[in-house]
Amino acid sequence: MSNSQFSQDEIILFDDAFDALSAYFINRESFLSQYDQIPDTTSKIRFLRLTSIYRALVKKGNFEPPANTLEVSINYYDITYKFIALISIIEAMFSPDEWLDFYHWLRKSSNAAVFPIENQSDLDKLYEQYNSEYGAIRNAIKFFEELDIKEHEFLKSKLVRLRVDQNKNKAFEIESEISQLAKLLYSIRSEFMHKAKLIVEFGDIPALTVNRESKPFISNLSLNSLMHVFELGLMKHFGLRPERRTLLI
Repeated sequence: MSNSQFSQDEIILFDDAFDALSAYFINRESFLSQYDQIPDTTSKIRFLRLTSIYRALVKKGNFEPPANTLEVSINYYDITYKFIALISIIEAMFSPDEWLDFYHWLRKSSNAAVFPIENQSDLDKLYEQYNSEYGAIRNAIKFFEELDIKEHEFLKSKLVRLRVDQNKNKAFEIESEISQLAKLLYSIRSEFMHKAKLIVEFGDIPALTVNRESKPFISNLSLNSLMHVFELGLMKHFGLRPERRTLLI
């Protein structure tokens, strides 16, 4: 990117980024000071673009369905719209600029030595390697693993996976790793993307869900709290440090 193009994009996007994250900084100048510490122009423009999109689609976005569409008081259409946008931004934070499907990844000249692929085991290893570079779910896991321990513990307290004992007719809480919760959140995204199922887990009331990943879980996580977690993760990923911290609730 030329310096002139970068300067133009920076002028357009900077105020949006500050508006999205201003609650964490004393003033605009302190935000600018930390932004200037992002080491290169590519990372700076990536930060500005992702934060601007987040502001427009999630923080300031509002999806209002036609009148008489909703059966309940909570607007699950808006929650779905914002959650899908949020997960997409998380994916974009870690995605290579040039995405390749598995077939074209195998055909890259750097991978030419893998042919012929002798057996299923070798193919599985290659697919695992491909997913480590291009798999979207890996991007979600990386984002949540980068969070501070306080955010990890918060998410674990709000998303509780369950094991059902049919013989005793009881459900027991399962201790979760943050990677498992990241996979759970990504599976919620996928059920909308592939099955058009509205996302009901992040309203203002507890939700017991039994059809995600074939395991039941209880969600006490609101969309606003998930947005708060995302903002902290976004800043940490790009090296910004909040000057003001508000409690996760």
